[in-house]
Amino acid sequence: MSEAADRVPALRKAHTVHERFRRSGRPAPFRIRLLDAQYHAQFRKPRPAPARLVAQSTTPLVAACIQQARKAAGMTLRDVAAAVGVSVAAVSHWERARWAPRPEHWVQLELTLGPLGVVRHDEAAARKDAARETADAA
Repeated sequence: MSEAADRVPALRKAHTVHERFRRSGRPAPFRIRLLDAQYHAQFRKPRPAPARLVAQSTTPLVAACIQQARKAAGMTLRDVAAAVGVSVAAVSHWERARWAPRPEHWVQLELTLGPLGVVRHDEAAARKDAARETADAA
């Protein structure tokens, strides 16, 4: 028998013992936790990493319009953030073209600062329009 096959019963037993400790609420000894981790690495599929939301960046033109409208209204970053319901950092990222405001935040921005003078590009709507045009052409 191979060395790995010899370890299988020990790892399974450590897993069982660790489960008993976990259910009882008592902390398991380090050696048991270590063997349980080896058991999970060998016999259990790794869990996929949670999906992270990726903030989409915006164009410098939109960022400049947001900043100019804020300054024209005489508001600080903190004032805009409070009115829109986001953090000061979020407004700062919008003005530096790092993040794009979400659609619900666009509405609040325009209610707070007035019309921004830019057309917000809706990527999902653009994809639907392109799919509709190709379907019409076919």
